[in-house]
Amino acid sequence: RFHSTSTSSAPPPPDLWRRPTARARLAKSQMSARAVLVVGASRGIGLELVRVFAKREHTRVLATVRRRDDGDVLARLRAAGVAERDVLTHDVASGTSAVALSAALDAHPQLDAGIDVVVCNAGVMSARCELRDEDSTTAAAGVAREEDWQRTLMTNVFGTYNTAVALRKQLCERRAATRSPAKYVVIGSTMGSSANAARGNTYGYRASKAAAANVAANLATELREHNVATMCVHPGWVQTDMGGASADVTVEQ
Repeated sequence: RFHSTSTSSAPPPPDLWRRPTARARLAKSQMSARAVLVVGASRGIGLELVRVFAKREHTRVLATVRRRDDGDVLARLRAAGVAERDVLTHDVASGTSAVALSAALDAHPQLDAGIDVVVCNAGVMSARCELRDEDSTTAAAGVAREEDWQRTLMTNVFGTYNTAVALRKQLCERRAATRSPAKYVVIGSTMGSSANAARGNTYGYRASKAAAANVAANLATELREHNVATMCVHPGWVQTDMGGASADVTVEQ
């Protein structure tokens, strides 16, 4: 039998020997870290969402931009808390870009458990014109109008679906890895509501947001069986390059 007559100090509590090492604590935090991807994060609402998520503990934030060499976009995202390796290129209106994004996420060394939250924020505003202002007399005006609608619908509507296609594997992997639901969030607008059609302008944008809400509703039905919650949210009229300085709320709000 072990016997000690020393009274210099009391023995350490039993649980002291079970305290995790620094390496074990780091491994645990990495295993429990959430992965959030903000699509369309170069400025405005997307950039602010990056800042908010980056401040949360155990959260890895990834961001997509159309071009990494577009001005100081990398510097802005780095200041917001995103590592340069986590800034990915993605054009939501391009099917081949979706394939490349999916491959890049598959190859990411710290996304074995998939992605917890995807925010599809990428969007464009069509010309703020009324029917009476349209020019029906010149071919140039007709081409410009067609291109404006195509750009708006491809970005805001197809982009919502295209991004879900690109990220389906990473979102659905989350359920298998953790059994916790993943989330696919589409930034919508009440301008797409038929109840908000009193002004009769910005036709392309309004139509695109109505269609994007419909895409989100159908994605919710299909992704539900994979434990992915899909939602379309209206952030308000926000002071961004798109919303203008007279909008109701700031991006911080």
